[in-house]
Amino acid sequence: MGRERYYVCPEGLIKPDEVLNGWGLYWVKDGKFRKKKASKTFRNNIHDEIALVCHAFRKYASGDQTNVLVNTYKMNKKGK
Repeated sequence: MGRERYYVCPEGLIKPDEVLNGWGLYWVKDGKFRKKKASKTFRNNIHDEIALVCHAFRKYASGDQTNVLVNTYKMNKKGK
């Protein structure tokens, strides 16, 4: 799903030349993401993407936060 698709792994686990079919690759080290190979552009499927987001929200709201990454942000006094 999505217009770009990436594998994400610890640094060095997957080599860029091992990633096939137009997918890209990010390595993670010390909490930082480094793009190692760019993704080609895919045709997106908005119906399936919305279904996935709804599933993640329901799971998170139920208290089960396994495999759901959520960042929370605080608004400043100006509402930004």
